[in-house]
Amino acid sequence: LNRKYRRTIQMRTSMPSEKSVIFLLAAVAMEETKTTYERRIYQFKNWKEKNKITVEVQRKER
Repeated sequence: LNRKYRRTIQMRTSMPSEKSVIFLLAAVAMEETKTTYERRIYQFKNWKEKNKITVEVQRKER
């Protein structure tokens, strides 16, 4: 994201107005966050099953 922001900021002199620079920065941020958080995290792959087993074990201990 930082690299893309630098590119955008370097291009700002060729932009027609300040609003267009802000719009471009926002568009870059939205695009990056959409693709960044789209992938699954391996550690949380089976968290529902693990949590269910943990709860069952805790109930048996009571």
